[in-house]
Amino acid sequence: MTRQAWSWALGIIGVSVALYAGHLARNVQDAERLATEAGYLLARSLERAPELEDLEAGRARMLLTEARTLHDRTAWQAMEHHARALVALQKGDPEAALAAAKQARQLGDDSAALFVVRGTLALRQGEIEAAAGHAAAALDRAPADLRAALLQADVLRERGDSQAALAALDALLVRAPRVATLYDRRGLLHEVLADHVAAARDYERSVALAPEAPAGHLNQGRLARRMGQLGEAEQAFGRAIDRGPATGRAWLGRGLCRLEQGDALGARSDLDRARELMPEQAAPLVALSDLATHDREHERAVGLLQAATAIDAGDPVSWLKLGNAWMRRKDPGQARAAYQRALGVDQTLAAAHNGLGAALIQLGEPEAAETELGRAAELDASDPNPLLNLARLREQRGDTAGAERARELAANL
Repeated sequence: MTRQAWSWALGIIGVSVALYAGHLARNVQDAERLATEAGYLLARSLERAPELEDLEAGRARMLLTEARTLHDRTAWQAMEHHARALVALQKGDPEAALAAAKQARQLGDDSAALFVVRGTLALRQGEIEAAAGHAAAALDRAPADLRAALLQADVLRERGDSQAALAALDALLVRAPRVATLYDRRGLLHEVLADHVAAARDYERSVALAPEAPAGHLNQGRLARRMGQLGEAEQAFGRAIDRGPATGRAWLGRGLCRLEQGDALGARSDLDRARELMPEQAAPLVALSDLATHDREHERAVGLLQAATAIDAGDPVSWLKLGNAWMRRKDPGQARAAYQRALGVDQTLAAAHNGLGAALIQLGEPEAAETELGRAAELDASDPNPLLNLARLREQRGDTAGAERARELAANL
């Protein structure tokens, strides 16, 4: 090959190398831009994304996947798994979320944000102490991190330390006074502490800050119903529904308000919608059983309550209402079993002791009935029904004086 040919060949090689180097450099540049954008999405402020569900984790994951096709880095792999953990958490898949979070940790993600994800997962699975550990780890890495402080407040609330949780939220609101969800959380704590005026103020502030979000309206409706303000509660639940995506709880709340105000048609429509939106929850079925009872459809009420107890066998009120439904069906044997299930969950449920006593009277077990009715009267001194049942029982047994004493006590309540 001549010297000139060599020169041309070397020149072509040089140009090719330069072009390839430029291509690599552009790929790295583009990858860095994509990863940076993903990082911004995952680090949105509490005001812009108050809950982990509000973070654009799906888009962040896509950007990171694209970045890694251009130029891979271990840090970006870790960030992608972090995003995957958030996506799974948002979809309600805790196993996939935990697996992705562990992979992110193994790849070197030691961020406060990842500890917040892991703590939130633990808290939602009822692992309160594990969540507390993750919250502490997050705050150790980033003492000023608002999400870490919020997780710590949530842990305190779940522990039942309402005063400490309230103090934590007060401190958070000093630093983030425009985050509506913080007022909703503080309002819930004020309710636990029986300060309904303060709770109402917090929900008003939440609605003022985020009028298009359903949460504040939902809480206003729930509190108003609790205070017996049914018309106001119905309107608040309606506002929550209008702001969508409507939650089943808003339809349930409005349906209960309508039922309690005698609007059976409106209640049925709302409660059926709540059942559609909450197929794995017992509350809509229990509410529909109340409607069935109101309409004297006692067989339907039994069926609805059996479905409710199949979903949540740990709810004593569902078992109590099932016992009552069986009594209306004139089946004290089935009623006794239901009342016993209720008391197996909560021995302090006075109405279940009363119901069981009434069932035992019909089953011809007067001694056991007297014990249950006496216990019901002890547990709820404001309810005359156990005493009236005792009076009937004692009269049946020929104890006229004892029956009269029970009636006098009931009359004085």
